[in-house]
Amino acid sequence: MPTRKFDFDVVVVGGGNTALCAALTAHEAGARVAIIEAAKPGERGGNSRFSGTAWRFVHNGKDHLLPLLDQEGLAEADRCSMGEYSEQDFTSDMLSKSGGRHDRDEIRMIIDHGYDTMKWLADHGVRFKLPLNFWVSHEGKEGVQELASGVPVVTRDYGRGLVDELWKTTEKTSISVYYTMPAHDLILDGDRVLGVQARSQDGFCEFYGNVILACGGFEANPRYHEQMPTMSETLANSFALRYRMRRQYLGQGAEFAIVRGSRFNTGTMLEKALAAGSQAHGHWGGYHCAPQDANAPLMGDMKTLDAWERYSFPYSIMVNKAGKRFTDEGEDEISLIYSKVGSAIAGEQEAKAFQVFDQKTVSLVSEKYKMYATPMQADTLEGLAEKMGVNIDNLTSTVKSFNAATQAGKNFDPYSNDGMSTADGYSPRKSNWAQPIDSPPYVAYAVTVGITFTFGGIKTDTSARVLNNEGSVMPGLYAMGEMTGGFYYGYAAGASLIRSSVMARVAGKHAAENLQKDGTAIAPKL
Repeated sequence: MPTRKFDFDVVVVGGGNTALCAALTAHEAGARVAIIEAAKPGERGGNSRFSGTAWRFVHNGKDHLLPLLDQEGLAEADRCSMGEYSEQDFTSDMLSKSGGRHDRDEIRMIIDHGYDTMKWLADHGVRFKLPLNFWVSHEGKEGVQELASGVPVVTRDYGRGLVDELWKTTEKTSISVYYTMPAHDLILDGDRVLGVQARSQDGFCEFYGNVILACGGFEANPRYHEQMPTMSETLANSFALRYRMRRQYLGQGAEFAIVRGSRFNTGTMLEKALAAGSQAHGHWGGYHCAPQDANAPLMGDMKTLDAWERYSFPYSIMVNKAGKRFTDEGEDEISLIYSKVGSAIAGEQEAKAFQVFDQKTVSLVSEKYKMYATPMQADTLEGLAEKMGVNIDNLTSTVKSFNAATQAGKNFDPYSNDGMSTADGYSPRKSNWAQPIDSPPYVAYAVTVGITFTFGGIKTDTSARVLNNEGSVMPGLYAMGEMTGGFYYGYAAGASLIRSSVMARVAGKHAAENLQKDGTAIAPKL
C-alpha cells in the first residue's frame, strides 16, 4: 500500500500529560495539530496515567494554592496548614538531589512558569487537592494538620484523573488524534525535520509539520506482552534480550526491575533522534525508581495503576532477604528520598526487601497500603521471620541491635523530620523516626523496586528545540519530558510532571508560532 501523507502545522508524538499540554497549547496558538499515539484509546495516557501526580513548584503558602483546588479540595483545605515554598527552597532541593548537576536554565523556567502552568491545568479541567494522607496517614489526628510545602498538591484521582481530564478537554477541540499509530522515524532533510513517519497495520503514514516528541524514555524497552511468573535467575538471559536499552545503559540488574508505567515507552524515537544527529545529554546510567509491593505486576496495569506504591518506609526498618538492614530509611522527608530508597532496594538480592513495622507505627502507612497489599503479621519476631522467609537469627539480631541504637530524649513526629536518630557508630544510620521495634504484633510488607522513567535523553534549549551534536538547533524538532536529558541526576518527588508541563507549553507555543513554510494542505482524516 502506498505511503499516506498528511500535512499539519504541529505533530505531537505521545498521549500523556506532556503531549496533551503541548498539543492544547499549540492548538490555542492557532495551529492545526495532530497527535499520534502508539496505544489504543483504552491504553492512552503514557506514564502519566500511572503517576502518583505529586507536583513541586514555588508558591506562597496555602492561600496561594486555593485557586488551584477543586471543591472537595477546598473543603479539605480547612483541615490543613502549609507554609511557602520559595525559589531558594526549590533550587536547593533540585541541586541537592543532583550534586549540583541539575540544568539551571530549566530550574529557572520552572520557577518562573510553574504556578501559571498549574493554573492553566486547573483551567483545563485538571482537579487538584492538598496531599492530606498522601505520604503518611493523618486519619484520626485531631486539629489542623501541618503539611510539608515542597509537594503542595496532588491530582484528584491521581494519574487517571490527570489524563482523563486533559483528554476530555482535547476531545472538545479540532485536534486530530491517530491511535495505534506508533512513531517509527523522523522525516529529514539534513538537520531539518520535516515530519514523522508512523506505522499502522495498513502501512506507513507520513505526518508533515513541526514535530514535538513527548513519548517518554526507554524504561519499557522493548515492550513485552506476556506476564512472566517469577524473577528467577533462569529468566536472566530472556530479560536481558527483552530490555536491551535498560541493560545497555543502566547496567546489570536493571532488567529485573518491574515497570511502573506504560508498556509503550520503548525509546524508539529517542534512538531515532540520536541517529538523526540529536545531541545525547544527561545521566544515561540513571533512572527514577521507587519501592513497590513485591506482588506488583511486572508491567504497569491499566486497572490498578499506582496502587502498588509503598512509601511509608521511614516509620519502619527495612531488611533484605538475609534479614539485615541496608539503608537509612529516615534520611529525609519521603518526597526527597523515596527514589533513592528504591535504588537501594535494587541493589539487594533479587531486588527484594521487607518493611517491618510494629503497632506504634503501622497505623501511619499511607492509604495505598490498603490496596492490593499483602501484609505478614506475627506476635513474635521469630514468627514474622518465618512468614517473611528470612533467617530468624539475623532478623532478631538486626532488631535487637537497632533497638539498642535508638535514643531517648526527642519526641517522635511522623509529620516532620524529628531528629530521632540512631546512636553514633551504628550502621546503617537511621537519621529520623528511629524508635524501637518492640510493640507486637509485628507487621511486614514485602517490597521490590519499580522503574518509573530513565534520566538520559537528548539536549534542548529553553524553547524546547532539539540541538544537534554541534550545538545548533535542528529546525522543526522539539522535545521535552523524559525524552530530554540534563535535568535528573537524582529525584525529588513532583519534579517530573511540573518540568514536563512547563516545557510542553513552551514547545507548543513556539512550534505553533514558527511554522515551516511548506506543507499547508488541510489534513485529511484516516
